[in-house]
Amino acid sequence: MDIWDKYELDAEVIDKYYNEINSKNYVNVLEELYKFIKSISDEYYENGEILEHYYFLKNHLISVEKKVQDIRKLNVKVKYNDLNKDNFMEYIIFKARRLLLKSKYLFSSNNDIDEELLNIINLSNDCHMCSQYIKKICDDNNIESYILPIYPGYCKDAMLYDGNGYHFANVIKYNNKYYLVDTTYSQFFYANRCNLNRLGIMGTGGCSAGVFMLMSDEGKSIAKKIIQDGYIELTEDVFKKYLDAFTISFRNGLYYEDTNDFSYKVNYNIDNYVKFLKGEDNQLNYENKEWLGYQNKPLRYKELSFKKR
Repeated sequence: MDIWDKYELDAEVIDKYYNEINSKNYVNVLEELYKFIKSISDEYYENGEILEHYYFLKNHLISVEKKVQDIRKLNVKVKYNDLNKDNFMEYIIFKARRLLLKSKYLFSSNNDIDEELLNIINLSNDCHMCSQYIKKICDDNNIESYILPIYPGYCKDAMLYDGNGYHFANVIKYNNKYYLVDTTYSQFFYANRCNLNRLGIMGTGGCSAGVFMLMSDEGKSIAKKIIQDGYIELTEDVFKKYLDAFTISFRNGLYYEDTNDFSYKVNYNIDNYVKFLKGEDNQLNYENKEWLGYQNKPLRYKELSFKKR
């Protein structure tokens, strides 16, 4: 069969999932869709390269996922307190969230800012703006602060997601304590990127950090605190848990197929992460580059389950 004919038939199958998926059945529909995509991937891979037809097919996959991209896997109501200059942490979160709300109203004729939008809007492209704004507020108030850049694999030059996939947060020292500030953290908890069996799909980057935070009560508690308040006191345990989730999210399905490690844990410690964030070391010095970022070839075992074990 001609590859274009094959593509059209496969696209029709995916489009059936598009018509079928809804907020009640999306978990099962996505499971079946991911299974189908993996089953046909060999036919779109030749001589060590992914055929261009597959990327058209991947667009159909993304269209299905977009239908559930507003469903959160962790429902936490965001706090939007009144302006309180007596508590600097609450003040800075108020200012940052006010900025986020205003940015979403740029093209709206509605002059009233609805704070409930913070529980709805997807903040995927706002982390850099927020981190810069928070740093400026701290500088203006003589508060020690840092921008926390988290590049895929902790290596900007590796371009694991073609230069995308990075995240920015802040660390603030206030009243002799350090705080992790992340006002856009909710972006990692949407249904379209929080299914473990999304791992293993050729040409994709797997799952977001959120799904790995939800694997433990400790991770879920930290995530809830960050999403609700916009910040959390930065202890070593919090710092490691927060960064572990990103570290795991940079791995694609080939890592699990080759290592048979489905624990979703990492061996990096605080010292490792400090060096990673300073650019003195990175994940690629310890893990095969083929395991990180976009998965550039099919799984050998198409039925491989990514369930934690």
